[in-house]
Amino acid sequence: MKNDRRSLRKRFAGRAPGRRLVSKRAPADGLSRLLSGVHVPIVILSHDRRIRCFTPMAARLLHLRSSDAGRRVSRILRSLDLPDLDQAIAAAMDRHRAQEREVQGPDRHWYSMRFAPYQAPGQRVGAWITFFEVDALKRSQVELRDEHDAVLDTVGALVVVLDREGRIVRFNRASQQTSGYSFEEVKGRNFMDLLLVPEEVAGVKAVFEQLRAGQFPNRYENYWVAKDGRRRLIAWCNTVVLDRDGAVKYVIGTGIDITERQRAEEALQENEAALRRSQEELRALTAGLLIAQEEERRRISRELHDDLNQRLAMLAVEVETLEQQLPDSADLIRGRLRSLRSRTEKLSDDVRRTAYQLHPSILEHLGLAVALKSYCADFSKQEKIKVRFQERSLPAPIPQDVALCLYRVTQECLRNVAKHSGARTALVRLEGIEKGIRLVVSDAGSGFDLELAKGRGRLGIVSMEERVRLLAGSLSIKTRPGDGARVAVSIALGSETS
Repeated sequence: MKNDRRSLRKRFAGRAPGRRLVSKRAPADGLSRLLSGVHVPIVILSHDRRIRCFTPMAARLLHLRSSDAGRRVSRILRSLDLPDLDQAIAAAMDRHRAQEREVQGPDRHWYSMRFAPYQAPGQRVGAWITFFEVDALKRSQVELRDEHDAVLDTVGALVVVLDREGRIVRFNRASQQTSGYSFEEVKGRNFMDLLLVPEEVAGVKAVFEQLRAGQFPNRYENYWVAKDGRRRLIAWCNTVVLDRDGAVKYVIGTGIDITERQRAEEALQENEAALRRSQEELRALTAGLLIAQEEERRRISRELHDDLNQRLAMLAVEVETLEQQLPDSADLIRGRLRSLRSRTEKLSDDVRRTAYQLHPSILEHLGLAVALKSYCADFSKQEKIKVRFQERSLPAPIPQDVALCLYRVTQECLRNVAKHSGARTALVRLEGIEKGIRLVVSDAGSGFDLELAKGRGRLGIVSMEERVRLLAGSLSIKTRPGDGARVAVSIALGSETS
């Protein structure tokens, strides 16, 4: 008996410590004989995760040999793409709870790999691994997923599928085009960290938590930050997919890019507000112009009644007196007639000036340059302000509407010089420019605050702006307190006037 034991020790000398002695013919516990008739790939492990025995189907699937008994399973199954093999075995052995994994075998077929605790009588807990082929089901799932992805890529809406932790698992073509990110760039990344603007993260997270809890918020809108930094406003409609236990497995968001619609709505609102402001300004301008028109009519009426009419009456009285009391001396008669002629001429000039204020007919007969020159001369005499007039390279002819606009602007500018500037000199310059005409009226007076004047709604500025605008021209006013004023008007003319 002792000799038999010595021969056995000699026979198995040099084996690795802890390696189970398994006979190639039959294991001591008869488990191999039991498994030999099982037509399922099964591998049984000892407590130290060494292979104890396996079925013939497992041998064919995993290319096992009888000499693999006693070897660590992690070395034998290293060809399987299963990084958490040791963790799955440990969970089955330590927690006595089965674990499942899907894996491709060496034959490239898909298997459901089940880990379960196993304990032989009188031995420590080991584990057994069972392989169930699910290749047909797996390939059907892959085909179905590919078809599903193809359908998602054809729809125009954005479709994003998140797992319950908020990681992206689906990102259709519309989402990629809108965001600028490919699916490979976003796959597995947390949605909260990738596409949201910082100020909206808390709100989106609250909506996501409601969905995970089985609540369905109404339509929700938030911004995406695209890869190029642009913001896109997305309107979302969300739903969930539940697992077998009724817990939320996926959150599916279907969105529509409403950025352009929002911009159109904002533009419409801005236009409506601008239209209301324009209407209010137009009403105010109309009222102001009516008031100014009435004031101008009263001024001209007073001038006609109080001045011209009285002067005409005095002339009539003097002529009548002269007629009734004709002097004896011819020299006295000539002197009285010269006085009457002078006063009549002055009266005629005043009537002509008043007529110019109502409508400058000289424009129609002699043109803009002559009319402005005449007006500047009359203004200088009446207001005791020296106004120089310059002209250069004027186009011919100048359209009547353009001539009237520039004439009225000159009138308004010189009235402002007389009323507000305190200047004793002014310059009116009229010149031809490329494809148009320009008028400049300047003085070295006290100047004024332009913004303040506009804020007070001064009708002179408003009327000049409106006249120039109607001819698609440009008006610039450069002034500041203590530094005079310069008003420039440029109006384009048609090719026929150049």
